[in-house]
Parts: sequence; structure tokens; C-alpha cells
Amino acid sequence: MTHPKNRPGLVFGTGLGGMTQKPDTRIRIRVIDTHASTAYAWQNRGACRGTDAELFFGPDGERIREKEARENRARAICASCPVLAACREHALSAPEKFGIWAGMDEQELEAERHERKRAAKVAA
Repeated sequence: MTHPKNRPGLVFGTGLGGMTQKPDTRIRIRVIDTHASTAYAWQNRGACRGTDAELFFGPDGERIREKEARENRARAICASCPVLAACREHALSAPEKFGIWAGMDEQELEAERHERKRAAKVAA
């Protein structure tokens, strides 16, 4: 039988009652074969790689101050990211509707999508 610490998808720590387990929410970006798909190869170099996903995708019912503080920490990681532009293009074209992507929250991403559509109409 596999020891519980060796089970994938769980992170273990010590709490007040001893050993505890919780779901592993770290951002896992699988290494992509760049020969097979260069479209997502940028993800391998993301500053968020290995970071707890809860930093970028908050829990339901999160309080406003907690959300602002969490999002500011996520934005700080994005600000130093070497693939910020590629991440932003992905978030805008996918479209990603939840979380912080390329330092932008849901409302900022939606506003940018709207602005791009407006600009495309004007240019046409």
C-alpha cells in the first residue's frame, strides 16, 4: 500500500492536531513538448509556476480586504513574469473568466476584450 505522503494531489503539513492533509492547489504547468505545440510553450517559463493556485483563484465568499491583498500578491508575481504578454494574449483569447491572469482580474480582462472589439469595429 502507498504511504499517504506519496499520494499525488495532496500536500501534507503539521497542524495543531498533528499531521494534516489538504488538496494540492499549487499551479502545475506541465512541461509541453515544444516540437508538438509551441502555442503554449510560454507556460513553462511563467513566474507563477509552482505557486499555490489559491493565490490567483480565490475561494468563494472571500472578504473584500482579503481578496484585494491576495490579488495584489498575485499581481506582484505577474509584474516580474517573463511571459506576461503571452499570458495576457492567452487570457484574452481563451477567454479566461476567473482569476488573475497577466496581472489582470476578471473585470479588467473583460474590459480589455470589449475595448479590442470596439477598436476592431472602428478600424473596419
